[in-house]
Amino acid sequence: MTAFLLRSGALLLAAALCVPGTSAQAQLTVDALELFVTTPDSADVVRTVRVRNDGNVRIQAEVLTEDWERDEAGTNRFLPLGSHARSCRDALTVFPGTVALEPGEAATLRVRIAGGAPACWGVVFLAHRTTMANEGRQLSYTVRTGVKVYVEPVRALRDGAIEAMTLRSDAVDSSAFNDAVITPSEASGRSAGGPALDVLFRNLGQAQLSVRGTLEVRRDDDTAAWREEMPAFPVLPEARRRVTMSLPALPPGRYVILALLDFGGAELVAGQLEYEVR
Repeated sequence: MTAFLLRSGALLLAAALCVPGTSAQAQLTVDALELFVTTPDSADVVRTVRVRNDGNVRIQAEVLTEDWERDEAGTNRFLPLGSHARSCRDALTVFPGTVALEPGEAATLRVRIAGGAPACWGVVFLAHRTTMANEGRQLSYTVRTGVKVYVEPVRALRDGAIEAMTLRSDAVDSSAFNDAVITPSEASGRSAGGPALDVLFRNLGQAQLSVRGTLEVRRDDDTAAWREEMPAFPVLPEARRRVTMSLPALPPGRYVILALLDFGGAELVAGQLEYEVR
C-alpha cells in the first residue's frame, strides 16, 4: 500500500501517513531531488547523494533503480527498469545496494553514469518497510525515497516548438491555429471569465527543458488587452507538455492570442490563435 508525497527535497512514497497513534518514526531524506548529469564521450561520471535517517528508529533500505515518464498533463508514472527507449538501464549504476542507518546517521550513495551514454532518465529509490501502530493494530507499508536522474550528452541538442493552441469551449471545438468564435454568454460562464486555452509544447531535443513564458491577448489594432505569465514547466526529451490557461472575459471584437515560450534556446518560440467575441 503506497502513495506519493513530495517532501524535504525527496520523493517519498508512503502509506497511511494520516494514521495517528505511534511515536516511532522511520524517515529517510536526501540532499537532492534531482541529478542532472552531462556525460563526456568516454569517461564515466560519478555523482553523490547524501542520505540521512531523520527518524527515531533504525532503517535498512534497499537501493533500486527504475524508469519513469511524465504525461502531457505533467503527471509522473514509475515503471520497471528498461520500460521505454530512453531508459538509463545500461548507463546508470548505484553503490551501495543497501544502506542501514541508525537515527541521525547518514550515508553516501555513489551514482555512476557510463561515459558516452545517450540522453536518458531514471530514478533511484531507497525502499524500506516500516510499521505503524493504531488502536492495537499494526499497519505495515513500504516507504520509498527517490532521486530523479537526468542524463544528457555534452553536445545535447536543445530545441522545442509550440505544436498547437486550442480554445476549449462547450460550443466551439477549435483545432490548432484555426479561428474560433466565442459569444459573450459563453465567455461569462467560464470560471475565470473567459474560455480555457490549451498550449501544446514539444521538446525536439535531447535534454530536459525548463519552459516558461507569457500569454497575451491583443486587440485587432495590436494593442494589448491582457497579459499573464505562464507557470514554468519541465518537458522531457522528445515529449509533449500541455499547459492550460484561463482567459478573461472580453468585450466584443476580434483578438489574437499570443504564446511566447522560453526554453533556454537562442530564440523564443511563439504561437498564435485568432478568435472573435460577438
